[in-house]
Amino acid sequence: MKILFITMFLISILFNGCGSGGTSENTNTTTPIIKTISGVAVDGYLLNAKICLDINENDYCDNNEPSTTTSNDGKYSFETTLNGIYTILVVGGVDTATNQSFYGILKDIIEVDNTTTKIDSTINLLTTSAANIYNNAKNNNINITIDQAKEKVANYLDITKEQVSGDPMKDTTIFIKTQQIVQTIQLVTSKINTTDKKDIFNKSLESISDLMDNSDKFNISEIANNIAVNNNIVLNENIESFITLYTQEFETKAYTYSDNLATLQNSFQSLTDSAEEKINNDDTDNLNDIIRNIQIDILSDFKPPQIPTL
Repeated sequence: MKILFITMFLISILFNGCGSGGTSENTNTTTPIIKTISGVAVDGYLLNAKICLDINENDYCDNNEPSTTTSNDGKYSFETTLNGIYTILVVGGVDTATNQSFYGILKDIIEVDNTTTKIDSTINLLTTSAANIYNNAKNNNINITIDQAKEKVANYLDITKEQVSGDPMKDTTIFIKTQQIVQTIQLVTSKINTTDKKDIFNKSLESISDLMDNSDKFNISEIANNIAVNNNIVLNENIESFITLYTQEFETKAYTYSDNLATLQNSFQSLTDSAEEKINNDDTDNLNDIIRNIQIDILSDFKPPQIPTL
């Protein structure tokens, strides 16, 4: 009996010894899988824009969040080990098509998991609208998928879901839609006396996203009035009529110069700035002068902007 007790005691020590040192080796711990998220940020291609994974959903790139900046062709790449559904933010930068600062935030919703190590995301104004629709539904406890949010944007603009996530500088149809929206935001809000252009842009785009979520068909006049209402603006009839004609002329020229979209964007940005100045000076009776200049041939006097280097 005494021999049996000693034997069992020794076996107990042996097994406890094998289990010691667990802090140096844990068979239940897996190595985190690194995922690369890359793509392009585009209004025109954005240079030196901040890109981040908005982990805490505060629409701000915090220091502890995975981030990077874009190159002069709008490209970006960063890594994460996280899994889940997240918003990618694009903040600031320079639009290389116009050489002007970009005000506002662009977004895309992505799902990250361990089934893939590479995720591609083109971030543009349309993915931003889809992200707004998705996040608004989520905040109101409405179940919606990322694809369903993008489908709503696609249906409103009469494009495909794939085009929502496309590169506007390589697709004339979505280039036209995105630029018409940007032009309308700038012209409708031109008389707002504030230096916070980012807030105006974001607020206006959120209201347009609501329109895409609840309306059936793209309509510039409806968009203009929607922006005006949400920014407490009384929209002058001359301005509304001008915006409709202006965006129509832009569409015509875009199809004519579809092989030179960056130059076209630069040309129209100069004209949009000129129209904004007339609106600010209450010179709305002469807005049609700009339409006549467009109809002549706006590209004859413009050259592509000098793209800044890193």
